[in-house]
Amino acid sequence: MRDRDIEGVLLNVHPSVEVKGTLSLNGSYPGSNNSMKVGLQPVGSSSRLPNYQGVLGRAQAPGVNGAFAIPGVAEGVYRVQVLNLPANAYIDEVRQGGRQVYDSGLVVENKSPDVVEVTVNSNGGSILGSVTTLDRKPSVSSTVVLIPDPPHRENTGLYKTATTDTQGHFTLRGIRPGTYRLMAWEVVPAGAYLNSVFLSKYEARGTSVNVVQQSSNTVELTVIPRN
Repeated sequence: MRDRDIEGVLLNVHPSVEVKGTLSLNGSYPGSNNSMKVGLQPVGSSSRLPNYQGVLGRAQAPGVNGAFAIPGVAEGVYRVQVLNLPANAYIDEVRQGGRQVYDSGLVVENKSPDVVEVTVNSNGGSILGSVTTLDRKPSVSSTVVLIPDPPHRENTGLYKTATTDTQGHFTLRGIRPGTYRLMAWEVVPAGAYLNSVFLSKYEARGTSVNVVQQSSNTVELTVIPRN
């Protein structure tokens, strides 16, 4: 490279494909009078490439029978996203060929993948809480993060964030049932909590929360101060 030629390089170029699927809400097709759209978010280093960044912009609204088709998808791993979810709704399952792929991601190769089945449930749990400083004063404009339990931490769709108000209060809604760790930082770099090494330094200072359908949990947190 640089000052010499390269020979014998073989480039395999495959056309993009169409990803087809169905979307259901509470066990039924949502019909055409809803605003939900199904899209794909690239995972890993491909998310920084221009060719992949536009994929989510091609999110599609399901038809009357719940069917959708996302065009122009290149090879890679993607997470399914549902835009404009109803109040307190969450993605319950993403299945492909009978397998649950919500956590692992949808793999797209050089041919159209098996039909994707996306299930949305509108009976999500909620958390109402407050954050205080070490001297018991309201912690204003702190970042609250809901972190899924370890088996699901690669699934960024399960994380939720909120910012506390002038009284230190926050609300999180549309939470998928499960066990979570709830933490609050005075200052935290964007997305740092997705890194397991960073998180291990603070996890003991979080609060465990068990969320079930339609539950409303009340939690009090002490903020993790800057530095």
